[in-house]
Amino acid sequence: MRHVLVAVFDSAIRTMLSEVLEVEGYHVTRARDQDQLIAVLRSVLHPLVVLLDVWAIEGGPSFSDEFLIALVTEHSRWERHAYIVTGGDRHFVAPYLSPSAKRFLADYAAATLPMPFPMEALFAAVETAIARP
Repeated sequence: MRHVLVAVFDSAIRTMLSEVLEVEGYHVTRARDQDQLIAVLRSVLHPLVVLLDVWAIEGGPSFSDEFLIALVTEHSRWERHAYIVTGGDRHFVAPYLSPSAKRFLADYAAATLPMPFPMEALFAAVETAIARP
């Protein structure tokens, strides 16, 4: 599993992270929004490392609970993927997290990467996610 789905919804950050991962030899697919994220997860036949924007689980501006609803209803299909959740560091502080986001982080997140983070931390998180059973 050296395939990373970059589902970070800020286009500049998504592009930069995708390009850095590609230079490091990973196969990268990009999702610009919740709809693309769900479409890729539904269609891919092999496990992915999913670099996931915290807004997908937190329901930020212009996001619904669609991702979490799909995850719950299609759990057996999506649990094979390794999720690395990234976003501004205040999003990982308990008072700011919704109950559904806390549950996702506890049940599914292989790692969290509060921004800003060094690229070495990204590579380490991806390799750890790839190595998980």
